[in-house]
Amino acid sequence: GELRHVCGNADCDQLAAARWPEKAQVLVEPASCDICGGSSQRRAARLLAQALHQAGISCLLLLGGTPPQHTTLRDLLGGDSLELRLIDGSTRAHSTGEAAQQLAWAQLLVVWASTPLHHKVSVAYTSQAPAGLPVITVARRGVESLCRGIAEQVERRRRG
Repeated sequence: GELRHVCGNADCDQLAAARWPEKAQVLVEPASCDICGGSSQRRAARLLAQALHQAGISCLLLLGGTPPQHTTLRDLLGGDSLELRLIDGSTRAHSTGEAAQQLAWAQLLVVWASTPLHHKVSVAYTSQAPAGLPVITVARRGVESLCRGIAEQVERRRRG
């Protein structure tokens, strides 16, 4: 593995160069790309993982999304030294105590606004988020758009 296989997408180029600066780059079909494997969702997840890593964030608390979306996110972001806690926004409200425990653990709270997210669920979190906890709201549908939306806002915050 002296080579990094990249599909030519600018994001994949950048991610591969950051991850394996010592390896020579070879242009391949998207399905063989070391970063995206032909999946724009996977590319977006890698961008998010990089943005969180650079910002020193390893504990992400997400409010909203459906169980299938949560499964997709876990599959995409798993193994990137990133811990995820994903709250189904369509279920019963969490007690303020439950929410407080999750908030104390989190380094970033993301409110996924364009998914089923009952106000009574989100308010238990947003109303008592600790002063130092960054809170990001993303109003986009789909896992790829969510990942890109979080990554963009984390980058903006980090650059200040």
